[in-house]
Amino acid sequence: DDGSGEIDPVWSETDASGRAGALWTLGTSAGRQTASAGLEMPGNSRTVRLVATALPGPAKRLTILADSFRLTGYDETALVVPTIEDAFGNLIEGAAVSWDVADPAVVTVDLAGQMRAAKPGSTLVRASIPEASDSVRVIVDPSGAISITFDDGWLTTYTQAFPVLEEFQLRANVAVITGAVGWDAYLTLPHLQALDSAGWSVVSHTVNHTRLPTLSDSALDEELRESQKWISENGFSGGQVFVVPYLDWGPRERQAIAKYYRAARGTSATYFWPDSLVRWVPPDPFELTALEADARCSSTRSRRIGFQPFGKLPRSWRSSATACCPSTSCTGNPALSGNRHASVLQATPPKYGFSIRNRGGKASVWAKSPPWTDPALPSPNRLVSAT
Repeated sequence: DDGSGEIDPVWSETDASGRAGALWTLGTSAGRQTASAGLEMPGNSRTVRLVATALPGPAKRLTILADSFRLTGYDETALVVPTIEDAFGNLIEGAAVSWDVADPAVVTVDLAGQMRAAKPGSTLVRASIPEASDSVRVIVDPSGAISITFDDGWLTTYTQAFPVLEEFQLRANVAVITGAVGWDAYLTLPHLQALDSAGWSVVSHTVNHTRLPTLSDSALDEELRESQKWISENGFSGGQVFVVPYLDWGPRERQAIAKYYRAARGTSATYFWPDSLVRWVPPDPFELTALEADARCSSTRSRRIGFQPFGKLPRSWRSSATACCPSTSCTGNPALSGNRHASVLQATPPKYGFSIRNRGGKASVWAKSPPWTDPALPSPNRLVSAT
């Protein structure tokens, strides 16, 4: 049949034993192929359909489709999947591939092609089969990451914090208590939809904000399940992330959370000292760590948005303590209220504080130097983000 190769000869007569034969050479495309054979006798004829599966040939070509990889966190991983084909372009799965790296001090790669960032730099990772090879450039640039999260879903998140972050073109997360949506002083569904449209993420913070260790197994499961369900049913995409109420949880609660969620934040660096901050990207997504922050407004010429962590951290570790309103004199209503539960700063890499400054209308996030040195971290006062 069409595309299924050739049969030679196309006509054959039976021999004395009543047999006839022909050679079917399959086509070059791997997969199911068919052919037809007809038997003709005086007063009778019959057609037989033949089916065969053509397998790919030996591996001849190897291609890495990605132009390059950029890893932005220490120990961050990425999987390189090369495309392997035979001489006719048929894909081959499961072929043995060998890997090597031009500078293994920058990136390591295992037998499966999974790369792991080791230190800043640029190098080539090469995949090889006996007949071919291809390389891809890998850049390790551990610039760190900051996310801002407003817990609970207070109305001031929308009325006061949202306008300021919009001015600086910053997005944030709101960890919403789903059972409180629409209450007095809390966000309504239209508020959350507006934040979502602006690029914010709506993440889970339970239905009733109850301390998880006080709940029975069934009640705990219901809080986690129903909170995520509400977020999903209302069209929000942040339902895979969970913020632990009161940062109060243990092994039982962690196991229950992992049943429904892909990541969780349940630790505050101000409670357990800054060393509890994890490197970005975190090796365990259930160990996200926050700095609790009290946002204040005071007079400053640079119009900075700063977040002052709670707790007695070293002075040089602290971030700027100002969060200014649109007016440079900071008169009138403050841009952010002093509600200590209204803003949480997630800062990485570890052992750094941050301030956000408006320079030329653009927001710049700067790391403040700690009183100690860690060679795995960016240099002091380095620009770590401009998102």
